Amino acid sequence: MSHWTVVIIDYNNCKDSHYKIGYNDVVIDDNGRAHDGSGQYAVQSKPNAPVVFEERDMHDFGTGSVPSHRHPNGEGWVADTAYVEDAVYIDKEAVVSDNAKVLEKARVCGSSVISNNATVSGSSLINNASVSGNAEVSGDAMVDNGAAISGFARVIQRAFISGRVDVHGRALVGGKAQVLDKATVAGQARVLDMAVVSGEARIDGAARILNEAIATGSAVVTDNATLLDSASISGSASMFGSSIAQHNACVMDASVLDGNAIVSDSAHIGNLASVDGHARVEGEVRIGSNVVVTDNACVVGTGALTVTNTKIGGDTFLDLEY
Repeated sequence: MSHWTVVIIDYNNCKDSHYKIGYNDVVIDDNGRAHDGSGQYAVQSKPNAPVVFEERDMHDFGTGSVPSHRHPNGEGWVADTAYVEDAVYIDKEAVVSDNAKVLEKARVCGSSVISNNATVSGSSLINNASVSGNAEVSGDAMVDNGAAISGFARVIQRAFISGRVDVHGRALVGGKAQVLDKATVAGQARVLDMAVVSGEARIDGAARILNEAIATGSAVVTDNATLLDSASISGSASMFGSSIAQHNACVMDASVLDGNAIVSDSAHIGNLASVDGHARVEGEVRIGSNVVVTDNACVVGTGALTVTNTKIGGDTFLDLEY
């Protein structure tokens, strides 16, 4: 930490000169005004009068020292350009820089960094995490343990973000949703309600993870795909297009859902199976072993369809109970 100390300089003898005050170079410019080289001018009562420097604190947030102060509640560093309300708690190791805002009863703890134009408000908690860009964290949300919220992303309500999570773009995480481990939520994706995204799963595009759905492993849900109710996707499975997995369906292993495909009612799609087009898989069906269900085909009932390299297409209706 460096200070500007109170100093008297004889203006008549130091014009166009440099003086070292603490850790700051004092410059007298062509107009006879004294400053520190970064545009921070000292107080000067009238021309030819002594120059009086006010005492000020400086802190380096990573791009050079800027005027800053310790927040009275927690003693964390706050840049003078940032806006932090009095009721906010800023931990001693935390920092708020640039034009960031921390409002209401928010708490910024550990070594958290709030920067750029980010806003943290409500009763939210940021603990050993970062919020940057134009991102917003509000409500009772918690961002913890190395997570990074950036871009125009929003974390609202009672959402819980923890781990080396990356939430960016215009993504929205809300309700009581959880994003954990090394998961990514990006684009215009929505993770809401009581959904859970974990592992190294990636949710992007305009995808939606809703209700009590679970995305884990290294699964990808993108485009306009929707995972809802208590459906799950795991392994290295992928959902593209406008595909839907719902009602306890499981999409797993390296399987693929694409197009306008719908998988529902406890159906399991696994191994290297794919369901695309306008196909539907319903009931307690098990699809695997490179099976392809496509076009307008519909597979229902209770049973397994695992004959390798089987393709079911056209307007086929297959009931595995018969």
